[in-house]
Amino acid sequence: MSGGRRCCTLIKDEFKPCYASVLVAADLKAVVQEVENGPLSSSFTAWCSVCKAPYLLTGALGMFPSPSAHHAHMIIAQRRLSA
Repeated sequence: MSGGRRCCTLIKDEFKPCYASVLVAADLKAVVQEVENGPLSSSFTAWCSVCKAPYLLTGALGMFPSPSAHHAHMIIAQRRLSA
């Protein structure tokens, strides 16, 4: 998957723990949902016109060894820029 909507497309092993994800959150799925349910942020989230819900941007998914590593990176970057 590249640049798709994680809300409408199943990402294989999306929340399978990796080194980065366990350092960021014990429950990465809950933290991703928290970010998605917060205010939209052009660098991190977008609105899905299909399911009418916010979703975490996944355009850089292929640059990481696993989906959970990508999500952990996005969470840390979002936290730092929102601080």
